[in-house]
Formats: sequence, C-alpha cells, structure tokens
Amino acid sequence: MAPGMMYVRGAPSASAPRAKRTPLGAALRCGRASPATGRQVSLRASTTASPATEAIELLKEAGRTRKVSEEKVLEALLSVTRAKSKPEATQGGASNSWRDTLGAAGSTPAEGMADGATWKLIYTVPAKKWTQALKAGPAGNVGAYWKDALAPAAQRWSARDMEIENGVFPANGAIAFTLRGPFVMSGQRLCFDFTSCCVKLGSLELKFDIAKPEEAKQRFKDFKEWGGKGKTDKLTPNKVPFFVFKHVDDGLAVAQGRSGGVAFWVRVPPEEVQRRGIRSLPTGAKAAGST
Repeated sequence: MAPGMMYVRGAPSASAPRAKRTPLGAALRCGRASPATGRQVSLRASTTASPATEAIELLKEAGRTRKVSEEKVLEALLSVTRAKSKPEATQGGASNSWRDTLGAAGSTPAEGMADGATWKLIYTVPAKKWTQALKAGPAGNVGAYWKDALAPAAQRWSARDMEIENGVFPANGAIAFTLRGPFVMSGQRLCFDFTSCCVKLGSLELKFDIAKPEEAKQRFKDFKEWGGKGKTDKLTPNKVPFFVFKHVDDGLAVAQGRSGGVAFWVRVPPEEVQRRGIRSLPTGAKAAGST
C-alpha cells in the first residue's frame, strides 16, 4: 500500500470505478463544532480532501461520541501515521509548533486552572496489534476505547513550564493519582520524566517526591541534552520514556510510545475539566510524612 493511502477493507481495485463514498467518508458527520476551539468544521467527505484530512476529522468525531467503530478508528490512525506530518520550527528552532500546541504556549489559564492544556486519552492500540495492522490492515488488529466513564485518563502539558502531568481521575475527580515532571521536545520526539506524584482521596491530597530536587534538576539537564539528539552517560534511547507524535492540532494529538503502541487524545475544554474533576493536583499538596 502506498504511503498516505487509507486501508479500507473491501475497497475496489485501482482499475475499478471509484465509489462516491468510502466507508470512512460515510462515517463522517456534518457541521459539528470542535469542543476545544468552538470552530465549526465540516465532516463531510470531500472529493478534494486527502485521506489524512478525513481521518483526522473522524478521530475527532470518535473523541466526541465514541460511536465510531474500532476498525474505522484504526484505519484513521494508519492514515494519519502514513501522512508523515511534522511540526514547524518556531523561534529560531528553539521551539516547535506541536510543542506549543500541546502545551498551550502563550495562553492564560482560566481561574483556578493550571497552566497549559489538558488532553484526554480516547483510544489505544497495543504494539503487537499496531505492527500487524501496518502490515496487513486493521481487520482483527483493532485497539480499544479507554474506559472514560469509569476513570478519565488525561495528560496536561505546559509549554511555559516545560512540564507534563499524567493522571487518572475516577469518581469525577474525588479520587485522583497524578505523576508530574519535566519534558523536552525535539521534532516529533517528546522525552519526559516523572519526578513527583500526587494522590487525592476526597479532601486529602498528598505529594510524594520520586526524585530529590537536585536529582530532578540533573535529570532535566540530561533530558534536554538527549532530547536535542545529544547523548549522556546516564540516559540512553531505550531507557528514556518518550512519545513520537504523528499529528498535533488544537483538538487532536496522535502519538506512538516507546513500547510501540499508538494512542490518540483530544483536548479537553476548561468546562469539562471542571465538571469531571480532571484537574491538576496542586504542587502545594501536603508532603507524605510531614506533620
């Protein structure tokens, strides 16, 4: 299959007449607004739209409704990956457009909200199934929607602080567990490390340091060197947690992790963050063992 082409099971051969609609195009809906931006987007298949463009809109639809079939979601992820999109360099190469979008660079957080942007996990594909899908197509190799109704999983990225916070938030945030630490991004690759964790049980919030402050500072220095394609004695590519992003816009992020699995997230609007308790746990949480 040529790069950038959508795998559609049962699609006609190149010599057959082109159908008016592919299964992917038929799955798209019209006139929905993006919850993250409020902008109106057309989800109708266009005769000029690329397979990747259609796939991006279908993934956003899946993030809103969770009613898109798992096979079509996987088709869309394959199409987005084969498009081989890359971020644009900004600020003389010191930053890039995807990092700025992930971390809401230049934005002002709403009252009571942490800096950056919150992205909710929607769908994951294990590494083995992803490898099989790349070779043979999506049939039988689908992943699964995350059980959002039970425990939303979300990541917050801050481009200002160069910080990631990753957590799960069951019971509308009455219970929460988050990990926090620095990240650095070079091109499509985003390296990160966790230096502290927070646990919330009702009104009780506890913070645990995973690394001492001086160790965290050295880790961040090492990450900057390795993330910039340098290497250090302490860090090697097979030990550093990372994502390789395949697509990022203001409502959707697709990435492959170090293990080889693939996932996508949608940006969570502030009102949903508040309503569902998908909130950053405060850095001022009581340290475990303190009095």
